[in-house]
Amino acid sequence: MGEEVEDPDKPWKTEAWLNHEYYRDAATKFNHYDPTLWGPTLSLRMTAFMFYPWAIITTLVTVLTWFLEAHKEFIGEFSLSTDAHIVMGGTLSFLVVFRTNASYDRWWEARCAWQTVITNSRTLVAMAVPTLVNEEAREAAAGQLIAFVVSLKAYLRDEMISEEELGPRMNPEIVAMLNSCSCMPIMALRILSHTARVSLPQDDPDTEFDEASLAPPIYGECNEALRGLSTQMGTMERIKMTPMVFGYVATLRFFLILWLVTLPIALVGEYNWVAPPALSMIAYLFINVEQMAIEIEQPFGDDANDLPLELYILDLEKVVRSMRAHQLSEGASDVLEGFKAPRRPSIIVRGDPSLCRQNVAGLRPGMQRSPSDQHSDSSPGENDPQQRSLDERMDSWKGSLEDSFKHRPSPS
Repeated sequence: MGEEVEDPDKPWKTEAWLNHEYYRDAATKFNHYDPTLWGPTLSLRMTAFMFYPWAIITTLVTVLTWFLEAHKEFIGEFSLSTDAHIVMGGTLSFLVVFRTNASYDRWWEARCAWQTVITNSRTLVAMAVPTLVNEEAREAAAGQLIAFVVSLKAYLRDEMISEEELGPRMNPEIVAMLNSCSCMPIMALRILSHTARVSLPQDDPDTEFDEASLAPPIYGECNEALRGLSTQMGTMERIKMTPMVFGYVATLRFFLILWLVTLPIALVGEYNWVAPPALSMIAYLFINVEQMAIEIEQPFGDDANDLPLELYILDLEKVVRSMRAHQLSEGASDVLEGFKAPRRPSIIVRGDPSLCRQNVAGLRPGMQRSPSDQHSDSSPGENDPQQRSLDERMDSWKGSLEDSFKHRPSPS
């Protein structure tokens, strides 16, 4: 059906819009693992957010245990019942589960929104970009689409588009224009819409095909896809600009610290030196869950659990480059020529009632044509086999309709 064609006069077809090495290096900071393996999922880590509360609680338990070993007369006061901590622990577990579910919902919504951006971009490149008027317009539209997704990544991370992440195929003027805007993705969509509007197919009088008739549906398809990109950008912007409710986060952390700090009072007197490592591990697990919730509630950053936007953009650029470099062979082009609609004269022309009567007389039985109407039947479409077949089907349909009227039983 098609083959890859390398054009030596257009070396940009083998070049990239992005610096692949830069994007691959940036993608290494995200988690990549095989879910069927245990080893990669059992790793432990410590961040600054986790270290300070964990260190304070571990030190507190260790000092308290050492104090009770030196003053055993106070052991009874640190061997209280654990009933209160069991009740508080159940409430804390409910808050932690709700917190992680809310954060994951934000992460998943962001992933779905980004996938919609990728899908709409592929639709534009596959269906709308190839129909533009010339090769320069198609190349410009494809590059502007890649510039949009790159600017969207930078906008969500509060960054600027850097030169080191761009390849030789990217237009530096467009990148400079985007960096000068307060909302880079919207400017990229505006540029792309303008390119599509001024590059629609135009009628060529030297051919028998009506290319201009394709312009309205092509522009409508482009606008629909661009509107979808803008909508998904708004969804991701909402996630980025709206953090978790402060009151809920503050309440959860207060209960968490209170539970971890008071838990040694019920355990140190009974378990002695077993309590420090046990409570240290319990504190690490709970604080690690809070750290994970913080990371995934803002999924557009560069934390290990955030969305690997660099990989998504590289995959999209690979698809765009493949479709831009792919040319149809001569045999496939000949086949596709048969699907083009030939130019025919309009049936209804403003200011010419005879052509209107010609159209209506062919559909409504009993209407007579005037001599001038019959003379107007000699049209270029008369010798067209498809037109003759259509006329024959219309005559057959009209005859069957008249027969059905003749044989219809009269009402009693």
